[in-house]
Formats: sequence, structure tokens, C-alpha cells
Amino acid sequence: MIDLHTHSTASDGTYSPENLVHYAKEIGLSVLALTDHDTVDGCHQAQRIASEEEIEFICGVEFNIETQLGEFHLLGYGMNIEDTRFKDLLRMCKQNRELRNKKLCERFTENGIEIHYEQLEEMYGGEIGRPHFADFLRQKKIVKSTQEGFDKFLAFGRPFFLKTQGLNFESTCSTIKKTGGVAVLAHPMSLYLSWGKLSKKIDCLCQDGLDGIEAWNAGTKASHCMRLEQLAQDKHILVTAGSDFHGKNKMHHQLGLNSDKTPINDSYYYNGLQEALKKAKQQ
Repeated sequence: MIDLHTHSTASDGTYSPENLVHYAKEIGLSVLALTDHDTVDGCHQAQRIASEEEIEFICGVEFNIETQLGEFHLLGYGMNIEDTRFKDLLRMCKQNRELRNKKLCERFTENGIEIHYEQLEEMYGGEIGRPHFADFLRQKKIVKSTQEGFDKFLAFGRPFFLKTQGLNFESTCSTIKKTGGVAVLAHPMSLYLSWGKLSKKIDCLCQDGLDGIEAWNAGTKASHCMRLEQLAQDKHILVTAGSDFHGKNKMHHQLGLNSDKTPINDSYYYNGLQEALKKAKQQ
């Protein structure tokens, strides 16, 4: 059992990087990738504990890519996180996210729900995301749960939904690959494209450097996951799998499990990503 898509308190998860690795060991994972949003701040701590727990660890990241429709998230694996080109990319992400968060605070405050960005930073630390806003609303008893916070205020189409300015795909993908990494499209169904358009979109992305797609994700129906895997196989591109684990912030996404609650098979690493990472380091 493995998991190639997880989040910690370094972004919007509820497990610290250390506790995430301990939990992975407890449930029997052999390979774990930490892919926090727009940051690799948790990777050093997670790597240290993973070494002690004899878990193979992959440093990853999840970037928000600018798109006209849906959500376009790009997973990067195995980059040299000390490379100045990669650090510059993270710095740009941080600026875009902070700008979105401050605008969101202003919008809430203008509508009678007072939220200050510095207050959120003090309460949660790390990279502030929508789950932190939802939890703040819960703590203020404006909603009964973080899920209600999303449903009423923060989800797509709700009054306080505000997208973070995304990155350019070509330049982001290029930076991932130039710094020794592998680029994978996360949860492709989030692009909200028909199957025909999705297939053509993936072809275009591969021409611009995409290495593969995350066919299996705990937020995607198993029948769609199987179809995505077949799509990737037909195109001869990399197939990965991950739960998109966030702890209590995404209760239905369980570490190491697919959406149908079956274990994520280690073949998605040992027969796929592992070899891709080796090749990336040689280029």
C-alpha cells in the first residue's frame, strides 16, 4: 500500500509532517509522497521520520495552474527543492496565495464576518487555505462544521469563493523538469471537461511537457479512475495514484485508500513513478 498525494499542516492538512509519516507507518504504507499546496516546508521533517520508519519518501508539491474552467492542479515529484529556480516558483505561489487570502478576509469583513489575515496566520501557521477559513467559521459558530463552511460560503459558486491566481502551465512544468522532477496532472476530472475534450487536453499538455496523470484519487469515482487509467495507458504516459489525504479537512479521503476504499497498489510507484524519477535525475 502506498500514497502519492497527501497534505500536512505545512499547507491545509491536519496532520503535522511527522505525524503523517507515523500514521503512514501505522497503517502499513511502504511509499509516501508529501504534496502540500505551493510549499515543500514539510518535506525535510517528513523525510527524516520516513528514514527512521523505513518508508520510502518522495518530496512533492501541488501547484495551482491558471485555467478558465474547473480546477487545474499539477503535482511535482522529486525536484531539487534547493534549486533557485524552484524556490523562485514557490515564492511566486506564496505571493499569489497571500493576495487571495487577504482579499477573502476583506470580502468577509465587508459582509459582516470580521476576519483578519494576521489572525489566521497566528491560529494556523503554515500556508493558509480555504479549509482554514472554513474552520475559523466553525470556531466562531457561524457554521456547525468545516464542510458546512465550504457548502455555504467557500465552495465553487458560493458567495465567498475566490480563486488564487494560478501559475502558467508551460513555465511551471518546465521548472519542475529542469530541477529534476516529474510533472503529473492531479485529479483530472476537476478540469470539468467531457471525456473527448479531456483526452485532447491531455495530449496538448503532454506536448508541453506533462509526464502523466493521477488516474486514481479518493475524490474521483472508481469507475472514472479506471477509465482515466485506460486513457493514460492508451497514450503511453505515466499513471499515478493518491488519496489527496488532508486528515480531518477531507474526512472521506483516507490515507492509502482509493475512493472505493481499496488499498492503493504499490505498482503505481514501483512500476511507474520510481522509474520516471530515475530518468528525470539523469536528464
